[in-house]
Amino acid sequence: MEFIYLMAQKIHSYVGTLLSSCNLHNLYIMGFAEEYPLSLDLWHPAAPCSLRKLCIEGCPCYKVPNWMGSPGNLVVLKLTIICLRPEDVEILGAIPSLLFLELKTAGGTKGRIIVRGNNGFRSLKYFSLRICYCGTALEFQVGSMPNLDQMCVYVNDNSVRCVFFSAISDAIMTLPNRPTVRFETWFDGCQHLECMS
Repeated sequence: MEFIYLMAQKIHSYVGTLLSSCNLHNLYIMGFAEEYPLSLDLWHPAAPCSLRKLCIEGCPCYKVPNWMGSPGNLVVLKLTIICLRPEDVEILGAIPSLLFLELKTAGGTKGRIIVRGNNGFRSLKYFSLRICYCGTALEFQVGSMPNLDQMCVYVNDNSVRCVFFSAISDAIMTLPNRPTVRFETWFDGCQHLECMS
């Protein structure tokens, strides 16, 4: 395990330099050990970033870094955040060019994930959220995600399925564009799908 940790640290130290590269458009990071969450704060690019796609899979992050909300070219973002905080949602919403957002999280701070109507996500077309543990409510305030076309929501526990599904149905009704929604639950080793629009 020590070797994996040292390898992760070494790779982590190079990412800031990579992000500052004017020629880097897509960055995929996969296969880190899940025992070693990343802190993305130190990756702050020195110059405006030309990055269009950032996909970090197999390694959770502590939080969304402040630099990610600064003007840039980021169109596709895939992240695993240990616990999604209100500040994380605000930073993600401030990414002006973001069209595709896929998040995985254990849950939200104080059991809630709120997408505020006064902040960003103005360009977002696709939103995917995987909540790994029960007990998190998802709320969309009026005016949030005005251009959203498609949403996928995944939960891993059937005991919250009915409560969560009716709550998210109400939340989705506040979205101005009324996206097509795919709702997926996993329980007893089986996948269960429901779609609504």
